[in-house]
Amino acid sequence: MGVVAAAFLAVLVGLGFPSSAHSARVDVSVFGTIEHARSDSPYRYRRFVDDQGTWNRGSVFGLQLDAELQPGWRATVQSRLAPSIQSDDRWEHTFPWAFLSWRPEDDWRVRVGKVRAPGYLHAENMDVGSTFAYAQLPIEMYSLSPSMDITGVLLNKEWAWGVGDIGLDAYWGKSNIHWRMFFREGLPGVLEPGTKFMPLSLDLRGALLAYRMRDDVYQIGLHHIHSENDEGNFWPRPMLVEPIPGVQFYDVFPSAERHGYKRLALWILNAGVDVGLGDRYRMSAEVAVRRSDRKFEGLNATGGYVAVRRDWGAWTPYVSVAHLRSQRGVLQTYHAMDQTTVPSAVPGADLIRASQIIGADSLQPFDQGSWAIGTSYSMTTNQKLKIEWVRTRIGSVPSMVDMVDIPSGVAGWDRSIHSVGVSYSFVF
Repeated sequence: MGVVAAAFLAVLVGLGFPSSAHSARVDVSVFGTIEHARSDSPYRYRRFVDDQGTWNRGSVFGLQLDAELQPGWRATVQSRLAPSIQSDDRWEHTFPWAFLSWRPEDDWRVRVGKVRAPGYLHAENMDVGSTFAYAQLPIEMYSLSPSMDITGVLLNKEWAWGVGDIGLDAYWGKSNIHWRMFFREGLPGVLEPGTKFMPLSLDLRGALLAYRMRDDVYQIGLHHIHSENDEGNFWPRPMLVEPIPGVQFYDVFPSAERHGYKRLALWILNAGVDVGLGDRYRMSAEVAVRRSDRKFEGLNATGGYVAVRRDWGAWTPYVSVAHLRSQRGVLQTYHAMDQTTVPSAVPGADLIRASQIIGADSLQPFDQGSWAIGTSYSMTTNQKLKIEWVRTRIGSVPSMVDMVDIPSGVAGWDRSIHSVGVSYSFVF
């Protein structure tokens, strides 16, 4: 159990025995998803999915306790079991939520502790698959923020407006994550090829403005993320050099004369809607733009999706289209590094070539789009069966963060991956 969660439970116990005038009420809920996914590719997609199949992509189990301590005061603790965020080979148990909530008035709410930062349409319920129709929330959108769970404070204010209401969420907090990277090549004594999880400390703050009218939602948000590498390493800052006339390559490793970036800051602007179209059709759409405030452009990307669904009794079929792409300059730099060749007569030619591939992979570019067809079947109000088929077209630049792992020797991706997922979700 984390230090914050342990301390929070101690406070919860202390506050959980109010005066005789009020008896604490505790609600317990359990939720989970069991999913099997398989693709037609021997290379792993989204960490786990290949032609051998996996139970790891969307499977998750959780337990949540909500306690009303005093009028206006509530406490929430959520326990979660899911594939680890710092290893592809194991599951881990975490406490993503552990917060105290105070509502001084009906239109004000303050949460302090481990909370979920607002942003996506399904940010708060993204782990509870029985609360939405889609088998998978589009990765082209839901991968742009490095973290949604923070330790900090979340404020909410609401105003009645017309037939709906306006809500403003503002948050600040910190988070420790492991940023997943995949390298097709390695350098002896420096870097092993394969998957690497880089520990990062994040400082996150932002705001989300939403308008809700009956079942429709319109929202827009702005988020700032400051990151620091806990290993003391630097994000690369590639520089084209020509040590020998006619021989050019990119110097990708920091030196005493040329440092990379140990700290980076990101801005994310996002917007989303979920609206009724009539005749039981609904459309949801989200878009996000991510930009770095430094000269490092590797993380600059734009992603989004549009999905249309219709309720037919217990069935909710849907279709969605999504896209995620890095800025053109990032893609051009990636291609230039990935295609750099050095004559074999140059000393250390093999190591130089490997460094070019490592540098290209460290840019972590995105260039993909997908469309999906699926349906959910509501067994009860708390249980759903889902099936989804997805065709993901990946350009010549494969994504390296939770997207596609391509081993050494495979060049020029530019192909499609077809995958199928079947899942059962519940909440009680």
